[in-house]
Amino acid sequence: MLSAELEETCRENEDRDDLSLPGPQQKLVEAIHATGKPYVVVLLNGRPLSIEWIAENSQAIVEGWYLGQETGKAIANILFGKVNPSGKLPITFPRNVGQVPLFYNKLETGRPRQIYNSDSEPLFPFGYGLSYTSFELGEPQLSNETIAANELTTVNIPITNTGTRSGKRWSNCMCTMFFPKGCAPKRNCEILKEWP
Repeated sequence: MLSAELEETCRENEDRDDLSLPGPQQKLVEAIHATGKPYVVVLLNGRPLSIEWIAENSQAIVEGWYLGQETGKAIANILFGKVNPSGKLPITFPRNVGQVPLFYNKLETGRPRQIYNSDSEPLFPFGYGLSYTSFELGEPQLSNETIAANELTTVNIPITNTGTRSGKRWSNCMCTMFFPKGCAPKRNCEILKEWP
């Protein structure tokens, strides 16, 4: 099942007050689900969508964004297992529009965030992504035991492919400043590196 946002609903400097699938697409997904047949939802969109029902009821979701002229080939290669997906979300997917703005490196207010009648956790956080294989991450090792101001260090994390297929694993290194000089986000993504 392919679901898409058209250019008319997703343009630069143009917002929507509803982040659900545009038009009757949600009803179409629900009708396909009602058949009892297995299905995968492929999203082609330019913004995060509120797809909580789809996430809870579909066998899989492939986020394609706006891929370009090789869209069909790329999606077919993933769906038929020729390519093992390894991408991670570059943004956070909210459960509903009431959670917006919602991003990983927000400034903390000093109080836990609460949303009336809704879970405050995102549907899919920044950096989320699945694969046809599984990986085990080992204990992170720093090249320096202490890090002075303006000093660099290297973080090594042993990664083991524990599945039956070859694959790639992208790892995000989220850092927290315990004593910032000013207001700072709780977490900040410092390193994004591919592991073959």
